[in-house]
Amino acid sequence: MTAQGDFPQRHADELGRLIVSGSAASVVSYIKAIVSPLERRQLFAFAQQAMSKRKDATRDLDGLVAVAHAAIADGIRQAAAETDTAEAAKRKDFVNVIAYNLAADLAECWPDDLTPRAKKHFETGLAAAQQAVHLRDELGKPAAARAMAWWASGAHQLSLGRAADAAASFERSLEFSRNACKGAAAVGPGGDFHVMLASGCLGLATKTRLFDEACAAFDATAASAAGEAAVDAASGAAQLRWFAKRLADPARPADLKS
Repeated sequence: MTAQGDFPQRHADELGRLIVSGSAASVVSYIKAIVSPLERRQLFAFAQQAMSKRKDATRDLDGLVAVAHAAIADGIRQAAAETDTAEAAKRKDFVNVIAYNLAADLAECWPDDLTPRAKKHFETGLAAAQQAVHLRDELGKPAAARAMAWWASGAHQLSLGRAADAAASFERSLEFSRNACKGAAAVGPGGDFHVMLASGCLGLATKTRLFDEACAAFDATAASAAGEAAVDAASGAAQLRWFAKRLADPARPADLKS
């Protein structure tokens, strides 16, 4: 953080204290009082990351949303105030990153993430994902980044029980993933991670064998590959199966069942 703007460490220390105290309003107020636009962006990013803690079941999702929404609003204002097109695009990219990270944090597909979620969280996550989709189109982001935004959109649509909409989003994610991948675009051992993930999620949305095929491809890759490729493949399989488990949970709130 300090390499980008070299803001005083005391800001990060005080922000950390406020985050631990559990007051999202105090976090937002503290950051908004900072004069430097750069430092505000850095501190908002710091706060979002510090509050995400996906394996902490007691984390405050509403607080995380409040901080992210404040960051997005500030980023939009900063972009509007820029007279230089390139600088305005950088501010929009900040909004894009915050929005995507919020959508990802609110998704229910992360293994061992047991934080309870309500319908409002998936609606908020979907809005953030769609904002990221729009901004990545506007900013001309590469296919891989656009695939991720469409995947996040589909994940929240599926969690909301909107299977047809989710399938359409996952199809877009799969299309962009295939355009982005450098190797084979087919689902199989050694295949591209994002292609297999999007295909597996599409299988979840359509209740087809695409899900089982993606899990099998990830398993085969994890068994035959080495190093980071094996770890990534095992993670992909775990993510798909965890998502399926959450969606099929008998204790799932009635307003989230398709």
